[in-house]
Formats: sequence, C-alpha cells, structure tokens
Amino acid sequence: MPTAEPLTEAGLGRFTGATCYYRFPLTGLRYTEGVHHVIDKGGAVWLLTDIAAWQLDPSIRAEPFQHWKLTIADDRTAHLVCENGNGKVILRQIIDYTDFPLSQIAFYLTDNVLMLPGEY
Repeated sequence: MPTAEPLTEAGLGRFTGATCYYRFPLTGLRYTEGVHHVIDKGGAVWLLTDIAAWQLDPSIRAEPFQHWKLTIADDRTAHLVCENGNGKVILRQIIDYTDFPLSQIAFYLTDNVLMLPGEY
C-alpha cells in the first residue's frame, strides 16, 4: 500500500545503485527500486507499461542503451522521448494528458534493466 510520501525530484536522489530488481510481466523487462518508487509514488504504471511495450519494437530493442525522458507541459500534455545515449532520437510519443507530479523525469535502459540515472 503506498505511503503518503509524495514523489519529488529531491527524493529521487536517494536512489544510487540497485540492490534488487522487479520484473515487468510479459516482456521480462526488469526495473530498479528507484523506478518502482516512481511508479508507486507517481501513479506511473502507465509510463512503465509504455516503455516496456516499446521494447517489443525490434528497432527500439536493438538499441543497447536507451535514454528515456518524459517532459510534462503546462497544459498536462507530455512528450516521451527515447534517445540512443548519443543524442539520436529513436522515438517520440505524444501523451494527450497526464497527472504525473513532476515536470520531467529520465530513465536509462540497458541490459534489459530500466533505472533512474542515479542508479546507473
């Protein structure tokens, strides 16, 4: 059961390294405690689902390192962008509405593990 602790950018700084992994059903994607915290506190199962679903696309999955970034606009629309780690955009997704509490968040995905940048 989620606690009342809100999701904050400052709170994400406590996640460094990873000591356990969670597994996303169906795709086998694993994710860290920091990502689990974002999902739990930010109500962001949808975000994990989107990233995991994109791994089924062979052109996305072929990238050994992926930098995912979600940016929220003032009107609550959002852009989810995936880069290859060298600045080359490999995916842009427009999200019509989100109530995600932060203005932006980033993840790295490598070796089938999704993590916060501080956990890399």
